[in-house]
Amino acid sequence: MADQDGAQGRRDAGGAPRLTPYEMVFGEAGFESAIFPALLREADERGEDPARRERFAFLTVGSDALRDVIPADAPAEALEQHRALLYHSFNFWRFGRRLYTLEAPVARYLVEAAPTLADWDLAMPHPSVYVQLPPQLFWASISPDATPEPVDGFFAVETRGNDPLGPAYRELTALMVLGMRRERAGFSIIPFDTEVGPGIAADWAEAPGRDGARDFASVLPGGEMAGLYSILTSAEALKLLARALWYVDQNPDLVLAEHAPERRTHDRPGSIALSHLPYSRVVLDSAQAETIPDPAGDARQGGESGDAGQGISASPEAGSADARAAGGGSGDGGTVDGGTATGRSRGGGSDDTDSGDAGRADGADAGASPDVDEGR
Repeated sequence: MADQDGAQGRRDAGGAPRLTPYEMVFGEAGFESAIFPALLREADERGEDPARRERFAFLTVGSDALRDVIPADAPAEALEQHRALLYHSFNFWRFGRRLYTLEAPVARYLVEAAPTLADWDLAMPHPSVYVQLPPQLFWASISPDATPEPVDGFFAVETRGNDPLGPAYRELTALMVLGMRRERAGFSIIPFDTEVGPGIAADWAEAPGRDGARDFASVLPGGEMAGLYSILTSAEALKLLARALWYVDQNPDLVLAEHAPERRTHDRPGSIALSHLPYSRVVLDSAQAETIPDPAGDARQGGESGDAGQGISASPEAGSADARAAGGGSGDGGTVDGGTATGRSRGGGSDDTDSGDAGRADGADAGASPDVDEGR
């Protein structure tokens, strides 16, 4: 009977969200109770919008908090890398810690059916979200020579601004997180950003994500046979994120509100930690399921990942990865271990992360007192 209960418990937890990078870095370090509220008060007092990346950098509470966790001899890139993660995590907290988990059939549908996003302007369900992908399904690297890592998901923040020389605009600032695995107290990051507006999302969906190959085609040995996908450019990352946001916006009846998963005493010791956050589970209906293939290797999705690139951890070192967003944003990537990590975003074009000529992405590892490891 106990074995049956344990098996049922593991089945129940199978669709539950994994521990998020937000919880790993900021969940138990006093940020929610002290630092984040202080950041919000400072922003209100100074009349700053902390969702705007360039204004967030001027808030002294955040800068002081970063100095407390980054060693004094860390390179300047480490501060920016950690600031990017702090920016996304603060806004994730500020707007209610909105977590969306894509079930594997939904993720496959977004790749294989390749929805065009025609007549859809990018719309986020909340100003800040974290979109968690199925485990071990998408793989990416922080630099051309780094080991591929499983992509966990995306932080995304939408902001609005006024151009004194033109019309009002909206901007999407995103952070791709990869390398979250049980034996590692951290993860890697690649930031990117781009302007959004009428017709732009459809352009992303139509433009090729990489030269000379199918979007998301796996470059891992045996990856195609296993039904896995690779993200080699930030154009592909942006396309996947936009399609996920489109799906959530267009299919509200397929977005199911769920309570935070519960850990049970019969869970396997050392099993992958679950998130403690309530979440929205994004599912596929039967009609959509008929439009996607049934690749082999689904069983591999829940397995353990191998060794990956570097990440933000408890003592910084520095790194870079190439990535640029299709809609006009480029990003700097990095890594994170058990604490905080950040990166920078700059305007640019679309390019390959494996080509060596894209926008820089600087890597970092973070921990209780973060370390940054450069990817290049």
